[in-house]
This record gives sequence, structure tokens and C-alpha cells, in this order.
Amino acid sequence: PKVVMNGALVWAVWHDERNGASDIYLNRSTDGGDSWLEDPIRIDSDTEGVNSSVNPTLAPVGEGGIAVAWQDNRLGGNDILFRLSEDGGDSWPVEEFRMDTDVAGESQSVNPSMIVDGDRVVLGVGAVYATLTITSAGHLSRMVADAVEQIMQRHGQAVPAHHAIGAKVGR
Repeated sequence: PKVVMNGALVWAVWHDERNGASDIYLNRSTDGGDSWLEDPIRIDSDTEGVNSSVNPTLAPVGEGGIAVAWQDNRLGGNDILFRLSEDGGDSWPVEEFRMDTDVAGESQSVNPSMIVDGDRVVLGVGAVYATLTITSAGHLSRMVADAVEQIMQRHGQAVPAHHAIGAKVGR
């Protein structure tokens, strides 16, 4: 599991196979870890236990928000998916955001990591990263760092015109 704290708020995220294939779960404490939710919150939104969702990471965002990213194989290969709760985990958007720059499910993106600076979340996978800015309306606006195009070009890869980063992932 990964654990982060923001004041008295504490969150833990992990993957387990209670329903078959791995799913992502989050639990939280509002009193510094003295008490926790009775039932953890399932974070990945596909059908329980069908696809493998593993290697979650999390970061506190702003005052009480929490961001979670993980690798997920529901579209074929492993993609990195992202969800943000602005209210500490009480509510989540209906769909995840796919963070990869390649065609969905064609590559193996694994082991995401995140850091936060105020309302900015930097999500990294290997040498490629994206910066997400959380707007006041709670929407994600993202800018692909110049380094993404430079890295892709350095490795002889064409930069796709559609940039799949941030595409919504259906169930």
C-alpha cells in the first residue's frame, strides 16, 4: 500500500484480488489515522475483478483533495489511468482519465508516480510526464510537457496529432 497525509486526513491505496483480478481500493481517515472507513472505496470503475488494475499511487491535492493513478489492462496492454476526488474521497468522477500518449492498450505503461504542487499534479511514467492543472470547476486541464515531444522525437517516434493523454476511459 501507499499512504499519504495532509493535516489530519490520511489516505491509503492498494490493489487486491478479492473479486478475481486486481482492483484498486482506497481507505481514509479524517482523524490522523485513529479511525478508518468501515468499507474501503473501489477506485477503478470497470467491472469488478475482470481486468488487472495494479501499482496505484496517490497524492493529496489542495485542501482535502486526493489524486490516484494506476496501471490498468482493460484496453489490452497496460495504460495509466487517473482519478481525482476534490472532497477527500467522498465522490469521484464517473470515468477515469487515460494518461498515455500512445494508442490505447498498445504499449506497456507501468508503475506511475505523482508529485503535487498546490493545484498542479505531475504524473510520471518512465521518462514521460504530464502536468495536470486542477481548475476551480474541478475539471482537469492538462498540458503535455515539452519534454514529451522531445523524448518521443529523440526515440524516433512520431508525435501523434491527437495526443491521447487525458482521454476519458469508458466502462
